[in-house]
Amino acid sequence: MRIALATLLLIGLGALTAPALAEGNTPYLGGGNPEAPTPPQLREGGETIEDAVEINTIPFSVTGHTCDNVDDYDEACPYDGSTSPDVVYSLTGPTLQCIEIDLCASLYDTKVYVYDFEGGHGFGNPLACNDDAGCGYSGYQSRIEFLELPANHTYYIVVDGYGGDCGDYVLDIYEFPCGPCVECPAGAIEEGEPPLVDDYVDLYNGGCNSPPDYPFQNLCGDESGYLLFCGHSGNYMFQGSEYRDTDWFILYKGSDPFQIQGVAEWPTYLYQLGFDPIQRCDGSVTVENSVLLEVCTPGVLELAGEIGDEVWFWVGTASWEQYPEYLYVLECRGLGSGHTPVSTTTWGTIKRMFR
Repeated sequence: MRIALATLLLIGLGALTAPALAEGNTPYLGGGNPEAPTPPQLREGGETIEDAVEINTIPFSVTGHTCDNVDDYDEACPYDGSTSPDVVYSLTGPTLQCIEIDLCASLYDTKVYVYDFEGGHGFGNPLACNDDAGCGYSGYQSRIEFLELPANHTYYIVVDGYGGDCGDYVLDIYEFPCGPCVECPAGAIEEGEPPLVDDYVDLYNGGCNSPPDYPFQNLCGDESGYLLFCGHSGNYMFQGSEYRDTDWFILYKGSDPFQIQGVAEWPTYLYQLGFDPIQRCDGSVTVENSVLLEVCTPGVLELAGEIGDEVWFWVGTASWEQYPEYLYVLECRGLGSGHTPVSTTTWGTIKRMFR
């Protein structure tokens, strides 16, 4: 299934607090899928893999309570040492499936992971694992997004908790189309950034994340202010830690409407950034407007400003883990022309939210 950019209703967005991933068990922005259908409730998961409750259909939704169970399993993602009780579900698909596993509506600090023993992803090496997805009432609830499950394997989904937490959980499982859902349209301008590899150093358009030169990429439209652009983002390892590729752009307002419509293969944030025009990267950088592009779902970011204003625009994955290099497509309107300001040559403190 391929999705082309289409005309959408404009979405007006106010200033949002940006997602921050601080040290420890700290949340960042996220959310579930409120539009997915909810099938009838089934009983809560089994105590162990041997008596796991089978999932027969997707979409799937179930509630349960873990405090009356025992602690059988634990995985680090990234927090280990959990003593929380857990429950287990099993899923066997006759065909390739791509799913999301969502605990965002749960009422305690959850953790979720998936075992595929036939695929070599058993204890100590799960197929997927998540602790804090930044969703739910506290941000400490869990979600595994866009997990590809080959056919004819049995997968075990473990609903666990952080530390010793337990309580009421809501487990929702949704299915997505597998394979590429976004393609670069003919005639689009391509980003041109080198491929992501481990220990990658972003000297291309890493903006305020890439001292000392702070490279931005200019986005300029045609005579009508229109631009069709294809870029890539994703995650990689740098000196043993998880990083995400963040793309920083400079553009100028030329006319109204002043907006960017995007679609991406993985969950992706679009930000309009606020900055000090004098200190620039050496000053405070904030999020002024924001939109989250869900998997293969177009969204629109309305950009604020006066005609001729310089605007900083940012694109990056919605997480520090899981996502390989992937494609995003932007359709921009209202762009003007201008010159790239000279970057400062000193490095200031930029919040972890942009890394």
